[in-house]
Order: sequence, then structure tokens, then C-alpha cells
Amino acid sequence: MADIDELKKKLEDGWIKGEPYVFVSYASKDKEKVYEFVYELRKRGINVYIDIELQENISKNWLQNIKERLYDVDCVAMISFLSLNYFRSYACLIEQLVTRSEDLKMEKGKYLENFYIALDDNMSTIQRMEDAVYDNTVAKESQSMAIKMVPEEVNVLKDVMEDNIAVKSKLKKDVRSTIDGLNTAHRVAISMLSYIFKESSYSIQKYGTAGDCAQLMYNNFTNDKNDKINIDVLEELKEKYNNASVADKNNIAIDSVAADDSVTAVDNTNITDNTSITDNTNITDNTSITDNTNITDNTSITDNTSITDNTHITDNTRTRQATSTGDIRFTLYGKGV
Repeated sequence: MADIDELKKKLEDGWIKGEPYVFVSYASKDKEKVYEFVYELRKRGINVYIDIELQENISKNWLQNIKERLYDVDCVAMISFLSLNYFRSYACLIEQLVTRSEDLKMEKGKYLENFYIALDDNMSTIQRMEDAVYDNTVAKESQSMAIKMVPEEVNVLKDVMEDNIAVKSKLKKDVRSTIDGLNTAHRVAISMLSYIFKESSYSIQKYGTAGDCAQLMYNNFTNDKNDKINIDVLEELKEKYNNASVADKNNIAIDSVAADDSVTAVDNTNITDNTSITDNTNITDNTSITDNTNITDNTSITDNTSITDNTHITDNTRTRQATSTGDIRFTLYGKGV
């Protein structure tokens, strides 16, 4: 699994404003899997918005962000990552209700399309969701988790519940009394189950791996036969994230270590600081070799490699298209050059 801090950095401000995008709805406790998925989907050129900045700055108004992002004409769908954490989150419940609100439908001309991904097997069908939510151990744990919303959150939840036909038809009490009863994670979870998932049948995709899941979603979004949503691949975004992926794999700094035994160093690798490189090593593709490096024993150096600063290259080493500066000494086939 990729380092979570590195993923955060890569995803920040990574979506392209002014272009059609999909909104990601998820519980913060599930962010590692979700971040990996978003990274993979952006690598495929799909414009994905995720609230990284709100995870880092809790002072920002997340309710205002939901309204701005979901009501935006460029928001064409929402991807929801289902788990017990998700079901216990009143913020996720609000996001689900907003996509089904009559107010949003009036703004966009239709309800927002929602695609569901089950992070856990127990969220892969409606029946499994119900079994999970009402499981005795899970229910006890959920009941022990107190929920306290601030007045602004209560007011927003009240508005979207009153603006949701399916919800209003199921209420046994008035909306405000119902919200007052959402005082534990268990009450939120059963509300999610009742108001959102038991009202209709849904196609739910299992997570699997981030790459496989992103590819399936990509196929869905770019299928010309999909009459619900079709989103263009943004080559600019695709190039940005694929270049970042290549850099992650290849921009390796090897400092003051011995690299030997048929090692291959490729693609913009930096090899520095008194490194010893020996034994049939292949060094290719714009590699920078600097600072008193010793390169010996049948090493192959090719493709615009930069070799600088008192580097010693000996013992049947082959060079092709190498750019050499500084105090360089070559010994080819045992003869000094």
C-alpha cells in the first residue's frame, strides 16, 4: 500500500476545475483505499474531486463545500465507498440525501448519478448491509458511539430530509424529532440503510484492488453506450499522473551505497556521492552519475547519461551517447582513453 502522506500530497489540487468531474463520498477512516483509487482513476484521465483540503483543515466549511461541489453543473456523478464507517457517518448520510433532493434535481434537471463501491464484502448487497448493521456485536458498538451535530449541520440535514420524497414517505415522526433521534452511530446507520439503500435496488461494485476497481469505473464512465453518464478522458490529467507514477518508480537517489550484481538503473535515476557500481550493471535513459562514483566490471552506460565530477569508469565498460563533463577517466577494454 502506498504511503498515505505521499498520496495526500499527490492528490491535493489534482482535479481540473471547469471540466466535468465525479465527486467522491467516503468516510475519513477509509481514506487510504479511497486515495489509492482516486490516484488510479486520475491516471486514466478521469477528473475526480476529493475533499483532501477538508481532511487537512477542519476549520473549512464542509457543508458549504458539499453544496458547491455537488450542485456544480460540472459534477456529473458521485462515487460512494461503502463500509460500516460510511454507514455510521452522518456527513455521508447528508451527501447521499443531497444527491436525491428535489432542489438538486431542479438545479440539474435530474438526480445526481451515484456509483457504489463496497470496501467490505458485507456491503456488497442490500441484504448483507442489513445483516451487518443489525449484527449484535456491530450494533452494540455503534450504539456506544455518540453523535452530536452542531446547529448548522442539523439545519442542513433537516432541509435535505424534507426535500427528499422517499425519506418523507418513511418518516413516522416529524423531521426534527427524527433528527434529534440520530444521537448514536447506530441510528445513523439504520437511517442510511432505510432512507438510501432499502428504497431501491443498486448495482454495487466490489473494491478488489485500487487499479482493477478504477479500470472498471473508467470503462463505465467512457462507454458510449452508457446513457446515464459519459465523461471525456482528460489527456492533461492523464499525462500529469502517469508522469508522476513514472517518477515515483525511477527517480531513485542512490547515495554512498554499493550497487552490484547485475543491477539495472534506468529512467532519470540519480547516482551520487562516492557510489560504487559494479558487475554487469546496466545504466540507461538520462541517468545522472556524479560525485566521485566508481563504475567497473562490464557495466553498460547508454542513452544520454550525464557523467560528472571525478567519476572513474573501468574494466570493459561500454558507453553510448554519454555526455561527460568534469574530470572523467575512461578505460575501455583495458586501454586508457
